[in-house]
Amino acid sequence: MKNLIIKICLILPLACFTFYIVMAFVGCIASLLNCNSSFYCGPFCLIGKILGSVSVFLFFFSILPDIKALLNIPRYASTKKNQEH
Repeated sequence: MKNLIIKICLILPLACFTFYIVMAFVGCIASLLNCNSSFYCGPFCLIGKILGSVSVFLFFFSILPDIKALLNIPRYASTKKNQEH
């Protein structure tokens, strides 16, 4: 549970910030290359969707083992006495 909270509180904001910085960098390069407004409505949005999808995909699979471990609590576990007999 502790690992899940740490990943959500640290990795998720870091992924969002990294996504923001990369998109700002792409926008700055596009501006330096004198791209017109059609670039921001087409390829820029496509780049944003792809990078956003990749970051969500990677974040989900980084917390998936912790979620599985959290949900894998045995509800009907037998006691020691029942296991000895």
